[in-house]
Amino acid sequence: MTAALFHCQFGAVQPSRGDRLLKVVAYNAAARVQTPDGDAYDFRRKAAEHVGGCLMLPVGAPAWAADPARLWSQAEAVETRVDGQPARLVEFAIPREVTPEQRLDFARAVVAPWVDDEGVAAQVDLHCPLAADGGEQPHAHVILTRRALGPAGFAARKTDNLPWTANKGRDMRGAVAARMNAWLADHGYDSRVDHRSSADRGDLVPPEPDVGRAAVEAWRNRPDEAVAFSDVLAERPRRRALRKAVAEREAAEAEIQNIQKEKLRHDSAADPGRHAGGDPRRDSSGPRRHEQNPGSADPARGRAGRGPDRADPRRAGRGPGIAGEPARQNRRRRIPPRVELTGGGRRPGDDRLAEARRRLGEADGRAARHRRAGARRAAEQAAFRAPRHPADDRLAATRRRLADTLPPSMAPGDAAERRRRRERHLAGLLRQHYDSGWLPESVAANLARIELDRGAGTATLHLRGGGRLIDCGDRLVLHGRPREAAVAELVAAVDRHGWTSVTLTGDSAFRVAVAAALADRRPPVAVVGLDEADRQAVGAEFARRAEERRRVALDALRAAERDHLARLVGRQPTAHDTATLEAVRDAQAAASRGDAAAVRAAAEGDIKGAVRAGAAWRRREEALAIQPAPAATSEPATDGPQSPTPAYRPSWAQGPQAARLTR
Repeated sequence: MTAALFHCQFGAVQPSRGDRLLKVVAYNAAARVQTPDGDAYDFRRKAAEHVGGCLMLPVGAPAWAADPARLWSQAEAVETRVDGQPARLVEFAIPREVTPEQRLDFARAVVAPWVDDEGVAAQVDLHCPLAADGGEQPHAHVILTRRALGPAGFAARKTDNLPWTANKGRDMRGAVAARMNAWLADHGYDSRVDHRSSADRGDLVPPEPDVGRAAVEAWRNRPDEAVAFSDVLAERPRRRALRKAVAEREAAEAEIQNIQKEKLRHDSAADPGRHAGGDPRRDSSGPRRHEQNPGSADPARGRAGRGPDRADPRRAGRGPGIAGEPARQNRRRRIPPRVELTGGGRRPGDDRLAEARRRLGEADGRAARHRRAGARRAAEQAAFRAPRHPADDRLAATRRRLADTLPPSMAPGDAAERRRRRERHLAGLLRQHYDSGWLPESVAANLARIELDRGAGTATLHLRGGGRLIDCGDRLVLHGRPREAAVAELVAAVDRHGWTSVTLTGDSAFRVAVAAALADRRPPVAVVGLDEADRQAVGAEFARRAEERRRVALDALRAAERDHLARLVGRQPTAHDTATLEAVRDAQAAASRGDAAAVRAAAEGDIKGAVRAGAAWRRREEALAIQPAPAATSEPATDGPQSPTPAYRPSWAQGPQAARLTR
């Protein structure tokens, strides 16, 4: 069996730190992916490294999940929490021994248990760039959904995270290694992988120092000037030689033990009367040493010439041993030697034992030489610093000057605590600008920083996704693209100001996006100055949002109905169970008819609120069935406009406050 390289690491897509799931999808697939908000991620320049891939779906997945763009867009959309994780990332190396035709099958065998057992969807992409030694570097990138995928879409709850974090991920790494070894054994490969660390495997060679991606890229661009990675490459031959010497030493030690065991079995078979584990010279049942020595016929003379009798318990261990070697040194041996002179010849196995010991000494010498060479090289590197690129020196000098100009600082050690403190500080700045009594910390979730100009009375809100919003008190100016986060921050600023009507200036995309968001608000904000084309575009966008929200609400209510029916399996339903089921179905009927309260509550995950809205809708329907239709209320009850040209601000909501939104 030969050892193959094992590499496996886990991660997650975290939008809270700026990650975008569709960007990861584009990188893994080496393709161009268009996002719903208009952004595009293009990694087609890496198409030469992409050598294959597949999409693995669980049993019962909907048909739309076969489209990767829609699958991952929906996976990103269902995560509404700021700290949510829409997907899990796995990267593992494929042994070079696996043929290119079987690499995808190897990767599928590793990923299949996650898809089958957890019910998640997975996208597998194979990359094969050029390694530093000139060979191939095949590896797989895997994206796993955090929620199970069923016929109705993604589940309401995420999959369990404990199997991935148990024992700091070592258990899952062991499971991955077991799947790899099972596939290698089934397909006739003699290579195996080992997920354990070098210390756990007993590897005495120290691990190779970690080199960052920047150092590797610098080595590829400027091989003669990149010092860090060049030193690592120079040390690799010595490390291989040291590992080979250690392996030879272990093989020699194992052979010595085997030879000694074989000789022990041979002696036991030749003289069954001897003790299996004792020294034959101390066995009183055997002949005396003076009896075996032809030069001492007299026992007394033999004892006088050779010292005290070894069989005497009072003098045992004091006299010289075999071949003039002290008995104390014999006792220190792992297995007592059994060399006896029988007719002037050597025992079987002595030559093999001597040869094994000679090779053991040579292996020890080679290992010691390699260790001394490594220590000498480390000392030389410490005494002599290799030449660096001039730009590196300038960069280091600039950083030192910058560090000298910065004041001493202190921050909480926990990253989550630093984030909470930061959001609390930004919320305090917003309270100062808007002169409000209280604002939750969540208002700063999309903000990177805030700059207050008290002289001009303006606040500049820098967004996490890029762009900035300038609040002048009577005008909001957006610098950047009208992304979803930027539009949401604009609407939040309108709410904080309490404006009831606004005027939009800017391009058509900005006007349509902001007008649709303001019309979707409760109560809506009137938009003044839209032309007919903008009104039609806003109406279409409003209808699309309403339909999407209604679809999400119906999916949530159907899932609630299925969960309730599953709890009734195996037992007789009570009156309360029947009433609850009817209430959920009333909420479904209300949402399908477009009831605003039921749709809004169900879309936000408030099933109890949707049930209450469904009960109110059922009472209104029953009242309409037995009474004449009442007069129209002042506020429309539907969730969207009822005409092709919607009224973006009804007459009852017109107010004196108005402002402008510009871009």
